[in-house]
Amino acid sequence: MARYGKQLVADNGYYQPANEQHPPGYLLDAVTMPPNIDQLESLRLGERAIVVTARDANWLKPGQVFVVSQLPFQMLAGGSAWRNYASTSELITELSSPSTDLGADVRVAVHSRLIQPVMDGTLLMLGLPLMFSRRNRNVFLSIGLCLLVAVSFSLVILGCQSLGGLNLLRPTLAAWLPIMVFLPVAVAMSQTLRT
Repeated sequence: MARYGKQLVADNGYYQPANEQHPPGYLLDAVTMPPNIDQLESLRLGERAIVVTARDANWLKPGQVFVVSQLPFQMLAGGSAWRNYASTSELITELSSPSTDLGADVRVAVHSRLIQPVMDGTLLMLGLPLMFSRRNRNVFLSIGLCLLVAVSFSLVILGCQSLGGLNLLRPTLAAWLPIMVFLPVAVAMSQTLRT
């Protein structure tokens, strides 16, 4: 890469899907850095082309270069924000793609999305006994206890997800640990609703 400099600079870049001439990647048009791009030979890693120049590809015009990449444009343009709006199936598809290494935070997000109904039910079963127990008739105290339980539950979930995103916990454990902590408490507290 040293002969190309630290970066490739072009006026325009276009994502090109794979066809008979090239694999998927980005066509850079009006390349200004390096200035002598048309005289440079293509960059290869073994037999695989990484950067294709007009010198070695007759389908490129002068001043154009093609950068081979399996990374789709949506991921490149969206940065990390796409994760928040992607469906669970899209996240799973990207996790299984060998061209992207998304990190542990996406794995935690997938597991968290899958067990979200269980988390919601657990929080409900933690709050109902506090609101409807016959021992405590003070409404404001019941509301305060419910708020305290909901905040504690949310903090444990966020803490576990953060630890999972930093690879301090395995992604599966980071998603399931709040359930393992609070579900037995919710089952024990639901006994008060029966009396």
